[in-house]
Amino acid sequence: MLKFVIRKMLSKKWMVLSLLIGNILLVGITAGNPMYTQAVLQRTLTQSLQEIAFNIIAEIGNAGTVKRQGDGIQRCLRMLLPHIVHKISG
Repeated sequence: MLKFVIRKMLSKKWMVLSLLIGNILLVGITAGNPMYTQAVLQRTLTQSLQEIAFNIIAEIGNAGTVKRQGDGIQRCLRMLLPHIVHKISG
């Protein structure tokens, strides 16, 4: 039986080569899938947090509090942090 399979493989080298290339591509795609999934989730999280931060900055800017205390990004971040935590948790 093994001789029969080997003879068929030797007579159809193009089919064996095609199957080998297909299997290599399949393994590569399967192995790379978690990496791409993680990247998509990270990008989605980053965009969501940026959108929340921009909305909070717009709300605070409209109230005028950022303009009155506009002496550095540290104060702005200290002021934004409770709002961001509240938006994320609620």
